[in-house]
Amino acid sequence: MGAAKLLKEKRPSIFWTSCATHTINLMLEGIGALPRFNKILDQAKKLTIFIYAHHKTLAMMRTYTNKREIIRPGVTRFASAFLTLQSLSEKKEQLRHMFSSNEWEECKFSGKPKGIASYKTVTSVQFWSGVTQCLKVFSPLVKVLRMVDADWKPSMGFVYGKIKIAKEEIIKSLSGNEKHYKPIIDIINAKMKGRLDSTLHLTSYLLNPYYHYNDSQLQYDPDVMDAVLEFFDTLFCGDLEKQRQVVTIDLPKYKKKVDRFGCDLAIKHCKVNDVDFDPASWWGLFGGATPNLTKVAMRILSLTSSSSGCERNWSTFEGVHTKKRNRLETSKLNNLVYVQFKYEVDPKTVDEALATDVSQSPRESPRTRELLDEDFESESESDEQVLEEEEYESDGVQIMERLELHSALPTTDHQSLIIHDANNPSIQHYLRSNYQVKGLTFIHLFENLFYFHYSIYIIVVICVHSLKEMYGTQSKRDLSLEIQSQIPILRPSIHARRANITVKFQDLYGFTVEGNVDDANILNEVREKVREQVLVNAITLKKLIRKGIPPVLRPKVWFSLSGAAKKKSTVPDSYYNDLIIAVEGKVTPATKQIDHDLPRTFPGHPWLDTPEGHASLRRVLVGYSFRDSDVGYCQGLNYVAALLLLVMKTEEDAFWMLAVLLENVLVNDCYSSNLTGCHVEQRVFKDLLKKKCPSIYAHLEAIEFDVSLVATEWFLCLFSKSLPSETTLRVWDVLFYEGAKVLFNVALAIFKMKEEELLTTHHVGDVINVIQNTTHHLFDPDDLLTAAFDKVGFMTSTSINISKERKKQEPAVMAELDQRLRRLNSNNVEVDS
Repeated sequence: MGAAKLLKEKRPSIFWTSCATHTINLMLEGIGALPRFNKILDQAKKLTIFIYAHHKTLAMMRTYTNKREIIRPGVTRFASAFLTLQSLSEKKEQLRHMFSSNEWEECKFSGKPKGIASYKTVTSVQFWSGVTQCLKVFSPLVKVLRMVDADWKPSMGFVYGKIKIAKEEIIKSLSGNEKHYKPIIDIINAKMKGRLDSTLHLTSYLLNPYYHYNDSQLQYDPDVMDAVLEFFDTLFCGDLEKQRQVVTIDLPKYKKKVDRFGCDLAIKHCKVNDVDFDPASWWGLFGGATPNLTKVAMRILSLTSSSSGCERNWSTFEGVHTKKRNRLETSKLNNLVYVQFKYEVDPKTVDEALATDVSQSPRESPRTRELLDEDFESESESDEQVLEEEEYESDGVQIMERLELHSALPTTDHQSLIIHDANNPSIQHYLRSNYQVKGLTFIHLFENLFYFHYSIYIIVVICVHSLKEMYGTQSKRDLSLEIQSQIPILRPSIHARRANITVKFQDLYGFTVEGNVDDANILNEVREKVREQVLVNAITLKKLIRKGIPPVLRPKVWFSLSGAAKKKSTVPDSYYNDLIIAVEGKVTPATKQIDHDLPRTFPGHPWLDTPEGHASLRRVLVGYSFRDSDVGYCQGLNYVAALLLLVMKTEEDAFWMLAVLLENVLVNDCYSSNLTGCHVEQRVFKDLLKKKCPSIYAHLEAIEFDVSLVATEWFLCLFSKSLPSETTLRVWDVLFYEGAKVLFNVALAIFKMKEEELLTTHHVGDVINVIQNTTHHLFDPDDLLTAAFDKVGFMTSTSINISKERKKQEPAVMAELDQRLRRLNSNNVEVDS
């Protein structure tokens, strides 16, 4: 910038502009730094690195994608992220099938932290939805970037107009939601200011007939006209006569389309911006009546807008083999040189292969192979561990992949999974690992599973279950000692095939562990610390459960800690099957209501919303309605049972989890015919809100808002309809261990988290909108549970006794229900008379 100022002082008629390629890259980089995009880009980068780091994972990927690579070509350093996301999106289903296959389960990398993180990414609906959103936002700017960085025609006359169109497309892709598009547009405007909105850019924008003839209002834009006047004042510095001739005589002819500017051929020739359209040539054909303006127009419309052409490596060989660490084999190198040579010789063929829109085709410079960050493919098995920490360029068939790229963006519709065999373990694993509920996301999170604190956690849970069965009721001290004695025996068997897991972290107890988790010395050292400081503390297991049960362990842990296993053990092994056979074909009011509710339970789910899913859910609900005729069936249980089916390993296990939930965990009459227990819970919750959040309670009372409007569904469906599924299951982790008081903690936390917004509401509808918007977007369970157990206080006997609160509210609820019943009977008598 300093040099530009000095140059302009010496030569006042010279123009300085920023490199368009660099500026647009800065825009993309700024947008990519926004939290919602940065997370997706980081996950995509790590996934690609992991796959290309090992021959095994790379071979699997090529098998499932039919030998199509995940490419990382980059027009510039940051824009390459777009092509990475586009390539991943094209291979979405193949990657998901790969990571849910038996081959992946048997792969030694599936248990490593990076393998677990990659599995989590690929099976995440939220990730793929984010990829689609990123592509929609990045695509318009990438089109501009390819245009300014290409060699097929000068771009100065198109830069400003293309960016303007790109901003409109971004706003449209985000449904015109200002909250979402404003930060993006602000970044574009900030990077554009002083760089791509100069007088030169705006003048060339006006003098480009493609924009002028297709936008009748362009000539009246004050910013454009001010820039044009300033441009000619600079260009013809001190020559007032020439300025007058161009501005007052020539320019109006062009703007009013007189003389040859208005002929049919001139108008038709600039209607479409295709490969053959050149605005400078257009002026040469139709600008004869304005020689001074035509000369200026042809000069500025023949300018490039990017300096990247000066950086190019024109050697095909060196362009392919720019990095020493490529380690390209001779045959592969020769093939790539040949393909690149043919690519440059016959660009039209490439255009047809890539897309109908030429702006979507990749630029021809060999610099496109300056791939970024950790893109690589290992050529030697012995280098795998080293490669994973280095930065490499993916060689392979990246150029061939470029020839196969297409410009179409993926749709936002989630493709349905076709169930061919419901009993197939791979399909069951897929279903339990990734599904949608009411448009929200349920993702089995495997993060930190094999970190050491989860290893200790696994041991604690399994030992608690086994020792309870062996010894029955036992003191916590004795139980801790038994657990300690079990640790050296159980640890190796739990982590069969999970050797060589290198980790560095601070576990839940404050110890820093670094090294190989399976290394005996490190493991024994940590176990000594565990024996001395952790397991004797009875609250440890509670803390671990609040941190979250790893999804792979959730079925076994729930079944053990909830008491479902014990309940099942008190009846014959064939109890469930006998029950289902016995009730088959029977029709009751409960079965009729169940049949009515089945299609409405998580509609669109890839398994639940199928005949197999409906049949399984129906058997569980009908079976329990006959097991407990007092409860029978209550609406809300269908959502609870459906989620249990998706988590538990078998249908029978889901049945017993439902049984223990209704018979041991929750209030007995919560699902009775008159919902007595539910009414009691609502009154208790209202009192708790008054004690724990007095300002919120007072405000809601002032606007006459009844908390049961939102809380009834929470307590009946146990948040399964309100919270994202993974968040719901984290709440259930604690619910099955600590009891129904957890529901009050979570409900209070939701109100507490949005206290400021709630206090600004004025109507009942406003409160409902705030609450529903909050619950639907609580994708981070840790935020909710932290608020539930830290911000609103523990529900212990020293603070608020839930049982006493229930007993206190029961008389009022019973009186209210009796009064309703008498009123209803009285109305019926009047009608009969």
